Amino acid sequence: MTNLIQKLFYFFLFFISVFSNLLAQTNSEFEKDIQIEKLFENSDQSSYSESQIEYLLYRRDNKLNLFFAQVNEIADFPNFEPVVAKRILEYVQKNPNTTISKLSKELDLTNEQSFILSYCSYIDKNQFSTQTHLTSRFRTDISFDNIDGFENGKFLGSKLDYSSKTYFTYNLYNFGLILDKDAGEVNNFDFYSGFINYKTNNLNLIFGDFVYELGMGNILWREFPERKGIDVLSPTVKFGKGAAPNRSTLDYSLFRGIAGDYSINLTSKSKLLISSFFSRANRAATIDSSNQIATSFYTMGLYRTKNEITKKNSLREESYSSSFSFQNEKIFTGIGFLSLNYQYPILSSSSSAFYGQTGFLKTAFIRYLDTLISIGSELSLDANNKIGGKFGAVFNFGNYSLTFHLRSFDAHFKSPFGRIFGEFSYPANELGLYTGLKYNISKVKTLSTYIDFFKTYSPTYSVNSIVYGGSIFSQYDLKITKNSTYSLRLFYENKTNSKNINNNPHIYQQQKINLRNEFQYSFHNFNTRFRLETCYLNNMNVISDEVGLASFVEVSYKYKIYELFTRFSYYLTDSYESAIWQYEYFINGLLYSFPAYLDGSRIIVGLTSKLFNLFDLSLIYYNTAKNNVSSLGSGYDEIFSNASNNLVLQIEINY
Repeated sequence: MTNLIQKLFYFFLFFISVFSNLLAQTNSEFEKDIQIEKLFENSDQSSYSESQIEYLLYRRDNKLNLFFAQVNEIADFPNFEPVVAKRILEYVQKNPNTTISKLSKELDLTNEQSFILSYCSYIDKNQFSTQTHLTSRFRTDISFDNIDGFENGKFLGSKLDYSSKTYFTYNLYNFGLILDKDAGEVNNFDFYSGFINYKTNNLNLIFGDFVYELGMGNILWREFPERKGIDVLSPTVKFGKGAAPNRSTLDYSLFRGIAGDYSINLTSKSKLLISSFFSRANRAATIDSSNQIATSFYTMGLYRTKNEITKKNSLREESYSSSFSFQNEKIFTGIGFLSLNYQYPILSSSSSAFYGQTGFLKTAFIRYLDTLISIGSELSLDANNKIGGKFGAVFNFGNYSLTFHLRSFDAHFKSPFGRIFGEFSYPANELGLYTGLKYNISKVKTLSTYIDFFKTYSPTYSVNSIVYGGSIFSQYDLKITKNSTYSLRLFYENKTNSKNINNNPHIYQQQKINLRNEFQYSFHNFNTRFRLETCYLNNMNVISDEVGLASFVEVSYKYKIYELFTRFSYYLTDSYESAIWQYEYFINGLLYSFPAYLDGSRIIVGLTSKLFNLFDLSLIYYNTAKNNVSSLGSGYDEIFSNASNNLVLQIEINY
């Protein structure tokens, strides 16, 4: 079997190489819509930000007017660093009658950037055009599997699994309502979230649920930060845009109360920004009632068993924040703070959790920005005056851009709502230096690469030693013809790891190599995609080395108001550690990151249709099977079969 896989692998590489070279003889430019999946895909296993995808969908229906936009509003899109955002705003101000297509060509934007602008923005000198828009999306996930939690009566609720999101825009007002229930939860509205948002050119006011971004994110950011991956530039100097409505079903990252951002024009080119919020929210936590303390936060968001339900809304949190910023043409600088007060003291050893009962976090930040360079920095103190800081810079040299990002956070720095761009996502116990390069070799060739070195200041929870290492990522993208693309990706990481053998910990430097080949081709109404990815883990003779392989073939067909799509994946890895992650985005708002591991296959078949120019109907069937096992998963989520079967139905109304 292994020999067969190896032969198929080499044949696939040979086929890609030959076929690519033949097609590369043409000079046609690549012009097609990209998949949102590619905007969020990372180089390694990670989650994604649901609110970021929802923001793109919101901007699809309520497009951003570039003539009155701010740098941070554009930079919030994937693949947009502040330098590019600044160039776009200056170009639009000088050419108010331009189009997105002409702007993209004049500024030599990438295909991804051009797509996002055409998808999410427009240009109009009329600041506030009358608009009314309603979007409502209902999705249900039906499982056909026998799951331990249901079969043994541990899950107290029904199998109903659904999510409902409704957004309404009327001129300067935005309204939102989210309802959600996971299979096994008792209440039909187990999670709910809502907001009222009033926004003008100088005032942003939110009542209800919101998220908040301040500075570069040391003490306040959204639920997931950007991760190291194909977007090698824009995450390094990201600056927050203040308050934003909550569009996520996650219950541990939103604030609940009132938030406001207000700007005062000092001169024609400078202004003062004042931001503040107050929140009272109930967090999920493990409470030791006898000692009146919280021992840990609970972030799974599932409340199906008696034990899980006792954690829900068990810890009251009161928080407030204020910041004061000054901004002119090139400088943006400010200070801010976050005050936290909990019902019980928190005695958690987690690096991402707060410690204690009350706290006062402080931060100061500054950014210099023009059309060629962006430099930003933030220095913060947590409640115990532990220090954390970032420094980033992006330089634009025409055909290529170069970036640096330095982060350093004390081993015991505690910031539960802060996020960083690093090896870990939480701001604690890390020192690292990141360097990225994006080189537009020609109109049809792009090279994206980064090198990152990192270490911890103290041992971590999983490794009883200082963790240090480095990673190298490089991807070559070729627009072969008008209808075809090819990409080659290489990822290498050397990182401290630990394994227990006969109850004795063995600490060593694990090496990981990933190689990916992907080819995409469109013809008539068909779009096809082929991917082959391999993984090799060198465990330095502590345990056996591991090998992983994963591939898929994807085909979609559009006919008038219908689209049919399917993906067949086959994978063969030695363990979960050598898993190869595949992102799946086929319908609005549903992005899933699937870990392909062991010996198995995954089949996806779906249909989308637009009815009466009002309803979007989507239907997807998932089948995941693994050989040489009798069940899938573990614990209460264990499936008593070697295959799982799910059907997802989604109805979206746009009016």
